[in-house]
Amino acid sequence: MHKIFIDPGHGGRDPGAIGNGMREADINLEVSKTLRDILKAAELDVMLSREGDVSVGINERWQAANKWQASYFISIHVNAGRGTGAETLYAHNNALALARALQDGYSKQMGLANRRVWHRGDVGVLRHSACPAVLLELAFIDSPLHNPDVGILRDKRGEMAQAVADAILAYLNIPVVSTLKEEVRFATLEEVPIWGRATIGNMVEEGLLKGSGGGLDLSIDMVRTFVILDRAGVL
Repeated sequence: MHKIFIDPGHGGRDPGAIGNGMREADINLEVSKTLRDILKAAELDVMLSREGDVSVGINERWQAANKWQASYFISIHVNAGRGTGAETLYAHNNALALARALQDGYSKQMGLANRRVWHRGDVGVLRHSACPAVLLELAFIDSPLHNPDVGILRDKRGEMAQAVADAILAYLNIPVVSTLKEEVRFATLEEVPIWGRATIGNMVEEGLLKGSGGGLDLSIDMVRTFVILDRAGVL
């Protein structure tokens, strides 16, 4: 199974770039959490470098990914400098194909200027990652309002996460299982993602859910909630 390490840039004492009433650290985290959920729905193994607004050192980020033996490292950031569009950074040639796929897919889907894929050997999280590692600059937080960047960063964070996920899944040749554009419902146990199948199966056996033959009608959020309750010992 592919193991995707997602790194929401900045956090805690470091808010990142600030512009138009927004903080980069907040955007990075929200997009990253949604991205994690989409990739997990596609049955990928995902880890975040931070789960909340906390400080995490640069070395801690790549060290955590290396220790976890991540297949890919994807750092989520927001740009500044009053420009417009998206760009993707990489440090090693093993990440170039991923950087191009992410850059092209994301910028096209979001209708943003495709600025560049940029070699940056000085970025610590990219330079020291043992796996292919890229850093995506989603858009410009301080862009003039006549550009699309600010509106996208403010109002379309779910769509940004979906666009990143679609690009990753396309690169890995994995079909999209769950999208924010159209909610997927699971009618049978076989349709439920692998990570939730045991919980749902047990609930069906115990009579807590009915319709295992084709009428479960579960959303991804419902499956996720049941799994959390199961792990907490409530079910």
